[in-house]
Amino acid sequence: MEEIYDSDFYNIRYDKTTNATVLNWKKYGKCDSYRTPLMNCSEIIRKHSGSDLVVGRTCLEGVTENDRKWVNKILFPALLKAGCKRVFFVTDDEGDIFPYKDASEKFTVVRVKSEEEALSAISKEEGGNASPEILAMSKAEAIEYLGLPPDANKFAIDEKFWQLSKNMRLKNDPETEQRLNDLSAAYDIAIGARDERVMKSLQREQAKKYFGKTSDEWRTYFSYTWYKYLIAVVGVLILANVLYYVLIKPRTDSGIVSIGHFIQEGNYYEELLQGEMGYKNPYVNCVDLVVPNDQGQVNSSPYQEQAATTMFYSSPNVLVCDENTAPYYFDQYVDLTDLYGTLRNTLPAESFAKITPFYCSELEYYEIINDYNRKMNMEENVIEDLSECSTDPVMIGLMVTDKQFYGKLGYENLWPSSEPSLVFGIYNQTADIEASEMMIINIFKDL
Repeated sequence: MEEIYDSDFYNIRYDKTTNATVLNWKKYGKCDSYRTPLMNCSEIIRKHSGSDLVVGRTCLEGVTENDRKWVNKILFPALLKAGCKRVFFVTDDEGDIFPYKDASEKFTVVRVKSEEEALSAISKEEGGNASPEILAMSKAEAIEYLGLPPDANKFAIDEKFWQLSKNMRLKNDPETEQRLNDLSAAYDIAIGARDERVMKSLQREQAKKYFGKTSDEWRTYFSYTWYKYLIAVVGVLILANVLYYVLIKPRTDSGIVSIGHFIQEGNYYEELLQGEMGYKNPYVNCVDLVVPNDQGQVNSSPYQEQAATTMFYSSPNVLVCDENTAPYYFDQYVDLTDLYGTLRNTLPAESFAKITPFYCSELEYYEIINDYNRKMNMEENVIEDLSECSTDPVMIGLMVTDKQFYGKLGYENLWPSSEPSLVFGIYNQTADIEASEMMIINIFKDL
């Protein structure tokens, strides 16, 4: 059965005649759509002990910077490890097309006009049209055919092949072409390449297979795809967590969730909700989430955003963020102008003075989200026309920067260059706005 991988973006096939892997692009796709076929090529080369990769339609427009970095840092080492030594680029472009220039530093690269031209060149080099008597030779016979002693090493064989073939390549008649094919086939046998291919193929045929792959092939497969299974496992755990809170655990009657680059420890919120306010089953949780920043901070796990999103399934009353994170949740807050007026009349003047209204407009929010989508290479989510977005500032939260209060609530700031800050807001899907306001009022009584 012919070995073919096909999708909307690419077609890969193994050419048994030349022992080459052929990749043809149909269209460009970012991230996995671009990377998966290239890693499949690496696996095919390793599986068949090949050394040639033929890449068609290489002038792909719009290859992202992240994909370019991935090619150099991940793909090229994988191809080298698999045994790839040469890459044929099918192109009419004479410029430094990507990734021609980068590949030329790692492999022997050849420009060709067509896939057929590449396979023909490989076929001739590997004795595809060699005489039967040459192809039937043993390694010792091939070395003798080249005019070398039986103990000749690879360097001597390479030198002899180069000397014998250099004059033949200048001629273009059928007799010389046949002699060159015979010489190339003899060279392939003399250096042991043919016998190595045969041995590896035989070993694979005799090896025990599990669902069509040997244990080594499965190890290679999982080394390239493990992250997909990890994502699936995390997805199942998140779903199980949601189902537990929705279907099994007694329904929560109150909730305070914290999302930002901080950690929150202790039982401050639980004691407030249960001890002081009489709730029976509060939901309190915190996720250390890092939003785009210029402080060199990144998320400790690729699943922090999913964890933060999961918390909203509990329909919490109060959402607590830091000032860097709060604007990203603009569409989750309610306007706190009335609550701010209530606090002015409720709290001592000294405590009220520690509270700062936190504003954000609809336009600012979408500009931030557009920025985020561009950095994450999600251009399809960018909203180009923001002309209808309101520029009116909305009081989405009440910010406190008092360090003593920050510590009393159990928070530890993880931003290296930002001062501790807490922005308290009310989740717009909460079932009870008044109860949410009372929670914030009671929290601010400790200012």
